Amino acid sequence: MAELTASFNVPAAAGTVYEWCARPAALERLCPPWETPLEIDCQGGVSDGGRVLIGIRHGRKAGVRQYRYAAYEPHGLLRLHVTGFGGPYEWSLRATPTGKSASTVTLAILPETPPSRRQEDSLRRLLHYQQRRLHNDLARMAPYSGRPPLRVVISGATGLVGSHLATFLRVAGHRVDRLMRTPVVPGSNDIEWSPTERRISAQALEGADIVVHLAGANIADRRWNAAFKREIRDSRTVGTRLLSEALAGLTEKPRLLISASATGIYDATSAGSVDESGPLGDDFLAGVCREWEAATQPASDAGIRVVKLRTGMVLAARGGALAKMLRPFRLGLGGTLGHGRQYMNWIALDDLVGMLYFLMHQPDVAGPINATSPQPASNHKFTKRLGRVLRRPTIMRVPSCALRLALGEMGAILLRGDAQVLPTRIRRLGFEFLYLALEDALRGELGTGRGK
Repeated sequence: MAELTASFNVPAAAGTVYEWCARPAALERLCPPWETPLEIDCQGGVSDGGRVLIGIRHGRKAGVRQYRYAAYEPHGLLRLHVTGFGGPYEWSLRATPTGKSASTVTLAILPETPPSRRQEDSLRRLLHYQQRRLHNDLARMAPYSGRPPLRVVISGATGLVGSHLATFLRVAGHRVDRLMRTPVVPGSNDIEWSPTERRISAQALEGADIVVHLAGANIADRRWNAAFKREIRDSRTVGTRLLSEALAGLTEKPRLLISASATGIYDATSAGSVDESGPLGDDFLAGVCREWEAATQPASDAGIRVVKLRTGMVLAARGGALAKMLRPFRLGLGGTLGHGRQYMNWIALDDLVGMLYFLMHQPDVAGPINATSPQPASNHKFTKRLGRVLRRPTIMRVPSCALRLALGEMGAILLRGDAQVLPTRIRRLGFEFLYLALEDALRGELGTGRGK
């Protein structure tokens, strides 16, 4: 079989491209969303024929993929020998300068043995995804090239958004310290904390440039009862206040705290468009979000800029609401929830990571920021678009009464989502979304044809 290639232009110098690809985290970043990277183990580096091993899970299959650096010529060529899960094949990258801050990149995959038609299609799909990922990441980083690296502390760094953000930052050359509830490994950049025990290693936070607080229990883990509602509230408010008070007491305070919140803070019955100045709700979720945001007050009082990121439904194949939808939709069992007119305020995972990086470089922004697509979709439209992307029928419908019976209070709130939450402030700041159309975002995340 002939070598598979893809050539494309990127807004980055050839040296920047090689720096990006030479970092071990780049290999994790280049794993497509239909695979889940697990543990990563680095043995040596690009200049000495080192290896990077990444545990991979794809559906019910799991294994270890090994990347061995077979050739590395700075500003010339990077070649990897890939074996194990999905291999064997040779993977190479070459960047040719086309300007001071521009280059043409050629990616190539050469299987060692003739692949089956299915394997060849899989490799083409992988190459197309890696082309998109490399271009988009370099474009996100380009405006801030040449700036000194940041030290970023992340809570919730093993979760869906936190893990992607951490990898993105490492590939961009920044230092990432993770706030971890489990005992930290000696010599790592992890910082131990326990919100339930009101305990945090505050001294280890000294000198951090930015803190991103993403920790919180998943509201859809199980049916809401009194105990779980208390867990949802405490997982957000207790940890946020503990962290804010610790940051307020530091000698070298961070210049920015980005604290997660949610679009559930708005009045779900508000018909029409809602921006950051919109009316707040009075249901359970809105109350939790208000307390969640209020818990950052100690940091604000200490002079730390605080951004309250009100996030919508994150589109991701590896986790969150979309991942839970995929199995029934692929079985042809997907359908509209209730009347289907309720709005789903979504955002593509790559746009959310890009938005966080963008906010880290804004010198004055503070207060609420809506992290949603400019084009929210009704549940009916979302259902039809996902079915079309997966090429599956969506004739099923879950009656409103069944949703309320199955999910209780959470089901009632889901059916009441009339507000279309718009990202007014972030767009005025100049942030550019990769994905405006829902179908493009779904295809880009699921790797099914179109997508930026």
